[in-house]
Amino acid sequence: MLAALQLRGPDASCHWIRDAVGLAHALLATTVESANEHQPCSLDGNIWITADARIDDRATLRRHLAAAGTNPRHSATDAELILHAYAAWGRGCVQHLLGDFAFAIWDQARQRLYCARDPFGIKPFFYAADKRELAFATDVCGITALRESSPVFHQPALADFLLFGYNTDPHATYYRGIHQLSPAHCLTLENDTIQLRRYWTPPAETVVTHRSPSEYTEQFRELFQCAVSDRLRTPKVGIFLSGGMDSSSIAAAATKLSATNASEVALKAYTVTANRICPGDKEVRYATLIADALRIPIGLHPLDDCPPFDRWSDVAAPGQAPVYNPFHANHLDLLDRVIADGYRVMLCGEGGDPTMISSPGYYPRLLKAFRWLTLYRELYGAFHVHGSIRRIGLRRLATGGYNYPAVVPDFPQWLDQGFTDRLSLRERWRDYHTTPPSTGSRQQRALEDLADVAWYTEIFRQNEGARTPIEVRYPFFDLRVVNFLLSVPQYLVERKAILRKAMVADLPAAITARPKTPFQGDLIKAWVQRQGGDIATRWPLRNLAGYVDASRHATAFRRYASAQPERAGWDGIHLLAPVALDGWLDRALS
Repeated sequence: MLAALQLRGPDASCHWIRDAVGLAHALLATTVESANEHQPCSLDGNIWITADARIDDRATLRRHLAAAGTNPRHSATDAELILHAYAAWGRGCVQHLLGDFAFAIWDQARQRLYCARDPFGIKPFFYAADKRELAFATDVCGITALRESSPVFHQPALADFLLFGYNTDPHATYYRGIHQLSPAHCLTLENDTIQLRRYWTPPAETVVTHRSPSEYTEQFRELFQCAVSDRLRTPKVGIFLSGGMDSSSIAAAATKLSATNASEVALKAYTVTANRICPGDKEVRYATLIADALRIPIGLHPLDDCPPFDRWSDVAAPGQAPVYNPFHANHLDLLDRVIADGYRVMLCGEGGDPTMISSPGYYPRLLKAFRWLTLYRELYGAFHVHGSIRRIGLRRLATGGYNYPAVVPDFPQWLDQGFTDRLSLRERWRDYHTTPPSTGSRQQRALEDLADVAWYTEIFRQNEGARTPIEVRYPFFDLRVVNFLLSVPQYLVERKAILRKAMVADLPAAITARPKTPFQGDLIKAWVQRQGGDIATRWPLRNLAGYVDASRHATAFRRYASAQPERAGWDGIHLLAPVALDGWLDRALS
């Protein structure tokens, strides 16, 4: 198991065994404290831990620990801080931890194994259990390494990948018998019984009340800077930089913090470009503008010459989840470049959208509930921040709000009929795409998005690559930031107003005034049309017999790739999901 994990943790490895219990750790040193880290470790020889963790707001945790009667040394590692928390609060320790973590603690006196995973699943945790043993690891390959027989796949997960591009069950994996510890959950093994418990739930609708929009902005700025600062505990940090507000705000905050810290952090931005294949793409222009304004170096990484599923035999790593992005080889090339530049930590803007989402039914709901004071505050705030209230939908107030009909896209006809019937995939498709009636709550919309942790955890894994020694950190997935943004008035998150106001002094006006813009272009179609020929014949889907009708799939892809395609509910990325899965199965079965 340890050997299987050492590509992700190349710096040191060690194991500890006592009777029928074994812990092992492969180290990826990404913090100042990890230079002297040794795991598995113990404070007293009785309670042992192995952890992949970064604990944030360490000063507050230290104060709480001191009040509980324990004082960790100043240079304590993240794993040691978790041990101190467990010694102070037992299984309630996780309520006091802020950061990204997956850990396992063996309590010898109580004969208890206690494991936990962070609220958003940024750190992975997999396990497999039977009557004889429990095996766990932060990488699926750590568990598949124990199995001598050919893998047995979890059919519903494969179906989900073909339908939606990811496994929607946060507890399942693509392998039968191997599970994930869901985000915000802990696992306890005691008296031969496994118990799973959710320890954190996103807050219900609450409101932080300030007298002016500037007070909200100032509080957000402080929390956001804390979130970025806690992710700069390393000498060199890279940034995935697009031309949008989220990643550029992280870059601005990191630059400012690095200049004021006692030990300066070396920063570098990395931007993927696709100017030749998609001339309408303006991201490189804005990203370069940001980097020049912040005076940080930027590395431009072209995507134009990377064909879909390039080097897929290397990308579709066995023991990993299948990769949805057909250009993932280009991303791995970027990570290789990051590593060659000496960076192990990357900051990413993922997570800004769900917590800064608005609900068009919110204002009609206030009107119907006779919440006049709240409605007045929202309208006044919207006018003060945006200079107008025209965009909030006043005309809809008298008619009762927004009632969008549920639209279910056409079911993919290229799926095998027997497979479809056996797993009731048409019903699965309909349920996934049928949105329940909106409550009108902006917080509820955000919570529904955040609740799809399965999607985010797959994005986290893909951002870090299959087996690369890179750690990606997400300031917008900081609990302090999430809890605050879920509690502010709606007018502050509309068009990310609070983020734009907080960054107006640190970013060029062209960025803070730029509206949210989707990627301009269809990379798949542009590449196919540039290549010419019948590209569908290159993907015979040999491993998908019984899952996909290859002939129907080829016909659907030709229709999509034509210059004047018929209208279809299935875009190019989704049509390539079978190709991605076929390549993954080819590696997994070899």
